[in-house]
Amino acid sequence: MLFPEVEKVTYKISPVDSVTCEIQLLSLPALDIASIQQLVKEKYPKFSELLDKKWKISIDGKCLSLSTSDYQDWEDFRDKFQKLLKVLIEKYSLKNFTMISLRHNNIFQLSKLGLKGVAWKNLINPAVLGVLASEDMVDNIENLENIVLIGLAGKNTTLKIDVKTIGNSENGELCMMLNTDLSEIRERSLDEITTALNHLNAGLTRIFRWTIKNRLHTSMEPQKLQ
Repeated sequence: MLFPEVEKVTYKISPVDSVTCEIQLLSLPALDIASIQQLVKEKYPKFSELLDKKWKISIDGKCLSLSTSDYQDWEDFRDKFQKLLKVLIEKYSLKNFTMISLRHNNIFQLSKLGLKGVAWKNLINPAVLGVLASEDMVDNIENLENIVLIGLAGKNTTLKIDVKTIGNSENGELCMMLNTDLSEIRERSLDEITTALNHLNAGLTRIFRWTIKNRLHTSMEPQKLQ
């Protein structure tokens, strides 16, 4: 297996900066953000209070996405995304979707992990670091972005891994941003949405663990999920 099974954990020092789920519906009426928020407010007032604060809805053609900078756990995120979909399904009798993607954006600040001064190649899989893994080049690199696309499951599923350095605005420390995006293109019934979401999340969990090395994993203080 390209990305082997791993123990499911949550991190006490979480690197998660944001999580986004996007779905392309087979048919979606012309909508704007305000109209969707009103529908959500009528059905789920507590959820609607979070929108435009730490939770964002976006529309692009027939694609609908939900993102948050306040990610707590998978079940909470999945529940909110399904609530959003349920509002639209009930209102517009939607039935099928053709694409679904899940994206995790992580930021590693080594000073917060007790790893300041440790080389990135000792923390991140060199396979995704590019020239940053090179001892000859690392001291001269000012900025880096390395993007790789990997076709999976007969090319119906695509993995995008985006690794880049970013500066911390508070102290100028060079941090690492790791963006993993797993998307699947296949027409399916909306009744299968829970299975599809769980499948993508399980895949990103394995991919994340493959991307980081044991030292970084341990420094974030993993706690086993029951």
